[in-house]
Amino acid sequence: MRALSAWLALTCLLAAAVAPAGAVHDTGHTFEVSLESDGDATLTVERTYELSVPAERQRFESLRTNDSARAARVEAFTTRLEDGAATVRESTERDPAVGGAGVEFAAANGTGTVTLTAPVSGLARVEPRAVVLTQPFASPSFALAANETLVVHGPEGYVRGALRPSPDIARRNSALWGHGSDLSGFAARFEQPPTPTPTPAGWGAFSGAALFALVPAGLVAATVLRRGDG
Repeated sequence: MRALSAWLALTCLLAAAVAPAGAVHDTGHTFEVSLESDGDATLTVERTYELSVPAERQRFESLRTNDSARAARVEAFTTRLEDGAATVRESTERDPAVGGAGVEFAAANGTGTVTLTAPVSGLARVEPRAVVLTQPFASPSFALAANETLVVHGPEGYVRGALRPSPDIARRNSALWGHGSDLSGFAARFEQPPTPTPTPAGWGAFSGAALFALVPAGLVAATVLRRGDG
């Protein structure tokens, strides 16, 4: 019995040690879409490097200090977005255009981050009080890279509506699909929340004051009635 308990404890310790390492690796690659109410979007791809690992630190530093390597990375990112825009044009009536891409580097808390960003006009479908993103993610030809997580943000002030497939994480104005998700038939809808019915100006204050003013009169009337009954 003592040997069995020791074996179970060792198994739990090993599981706890292995799981976080995988989680950190899985969340280090993101493809982020930030939508605007007119269907335009900002697309961002982020890669992280564990600087305590010599090989990763070397890759990060060589990319940050090498002009040719940086230019090649931006070019590859732009080509990927252009391919996605072509998929949208082939599948919809929209004609998205990819703007100038840029790259930024940051290092903090032992992690190096490479962030590629570009604007894309006309990416999402615009409906009355809603924006819907389908292509290029619904197309198998625009697959996410290995270990890449898709994050979609709705326009400011919008709330998420119907999402397909179901995301791994859903928030009020964003959703996340982890790497390996089947995005065929993908659709992400974000809607303007219903506009609250306005209260007539001054009515609330007037009604409250009137009700308060009627209280003393009611008390006087009740007193008179009691005297009359007596």
